Amino acid sequence: MRALFPLNRIAARRWSIFLPGSMAVAVRLVLLPWVHIPYPATHDEFSYLLGADTLSRGRLTNPTHPLWKFFETIHVISIPTYASKYPPGQAFFLAIGERLFGHPFFGSVLACFVFVAAVVWMLRAWMSSEMALLGGLIVAVAFGSGNYWLDSYWGGFVGCTGAALVVGSLGRMRNEKRLCTPWHLAAGAILLWFTRPFEGAFLVLAAGLLLLFDVVHGKIKEKIRWDAGHIRSFIAVLLGCAVATLGFQAYYDHRVTGQYSLLPYQLHQKQYNYEPVLWFQHPQVPTLDANPIVQKYHKDWEFNEYLERRDLMLGRLRGSRLQRLITPPEPKELLKAVQLIVAVVVICILSILFWADREVKALWSLLAISSVPILLETFTFAHYMVGVTSVVIVLIFRLLSLCGELRWRDSERGMLLKACLIGALLCASIGTNAYRVWREVKDPFPFKVRRAHVEHELSNRDGMHVVFVHYSPDHDVSFEWVYNLADIDGQKIVWARDLGPETNRQLVSYYKARHFWMLNADTDMPEPIEYQP
Repeated sequence: MRALFPLNRIAARRWSIFLPGSMAVAVRLVLLPWVHIPYPATHDEFSYLLGADTLSRGRLTNPTHPLWKFFETIHVISIPTYASKYPPGQAFFLAIGERLFGHPFFGSVLACFVFVAAVVWMLRAWMSSEMALLGGLIVAVAFGSGNYWLDSYWGGFVGCTGAALVVGSLGRMRNEKRLCTPWHLAAGAILLWFTRPFEGAFLVLAAGLLLLFDVVHGKIKEKIRWDAGHIRSFIAVLLGCAVATLGFQAYYDHRVTGQYSLLPYQLHQKQYNYEPVLWFQHPQVPTLDANPIVQKYHKDWEFNEYLERRDLMLGRLRGSRLQRLITPPEPKELLKAVQLIVAVVVICILSILFWADREVKALWSLLAISSVPILLETFTFAHYMVGVTSVVIVLIFRLLSLCGELRWRDSERGMLLKACLIGALLCASIGTNAYRVWREVKDPFPFKVRRAHVEHELSNRDGMHVVFVHYSPDHDVSFEWVYNLADIDGQKIVWARDLGPETNRQLVSYYKARHFWMLNADTDMPEPIEYQP
């Protein structure tokens, strides 16, 4: 196998953990002339960009606009302050990109680099450095150009970096038989807290339980170097970081929501949502009289998704919901489904084959506990599953490492199986992301292209502009045009809701020096026309 993958000399060097991430970044930057900086398309992306713009201006939130009803939108808090509802971790990296490199996208690129480096560091705790480097190279391909974690603003990398630091720290404590890397563990927990706190809590709990199990059952008993001073130092680091994190969270909450213990996400949930966070909770009544479009999104789309998830988990899907579940997926979704099924089958077969391995059992226990949030939450997306993703990455490459140790009639057969599986994984990663890149170039998502086109057209005109967005009664709430950044009054283009001629006069009077436009968003090719108040 060393002849096939001569990585041992490079992997032995400390700087090699940065090599795969650098490769992923280089490939994405080289592709920029053909695969341009992505336009935001989803509600979540626009909300994260608002958070990033707020942080890049050196503040945690923004004052409520006096005419905020015109700018009320999905996944954004308007009162008591104007802010994104999401935790600030992803927005922080996007803000670095905006502040240092001129665009939030480069914050996603930076997050990708840090994530891949953290993955290599994590893998080194569970297998040889050579295999860890190879795993990092494959992860760099799989999560590089074409993957939506990189080519959008939804995130995933920041939380998964935190998960990788936690899993890597756990591996070192179990295998080196000493309390080590407290700063790495603390950093991982902090990143999880400020990105995916619910999912992160289960991963940290799983890691703690696994370590405790090893100690209680004597799995860690030889050459134990857990002296009292070391334990005190370890606990002091973790407690100090926990106090600092919770202190900042309380301050952040107070600035955004006005209460030290009320998260922005919780406030938004109270103000707008009909569906609960967890599928087994009861529906709720929002406290804010929202704009009809915002209300329609939460009441119709999100609430129906909640009902479908609840009925699915309780085994009582009926009628249209059952029909939707069994409807054959689109070709691109079918590809994902086939890949997932094949991957799960191969992982399960190899896990059974190598079940005697102590680390395989440990990883499966981590996977079982960190998967619990997926079963509890109303909504589940790939970038939510940060703990599961990190554990699965370690499990895959741990199993591949063990393949090389198989002893059949000829030991080289184990090496051959290992090489074939690695080759298949690499080809699948390259092929999948190449297809995604090709699809983005040939057939980009129409909505984001149209919105970017209108924004580009108006930005090239002289003066400042306000665009009233008008929706038809059957408007698809998945496509929302009304999003602004932190300084609404300072933007060249302000997106506002069409609240009717009488009410619109308030905004016309407020922005006396601007040009006003009306955009019928539900036409085939939306174009702004001059607005006559």
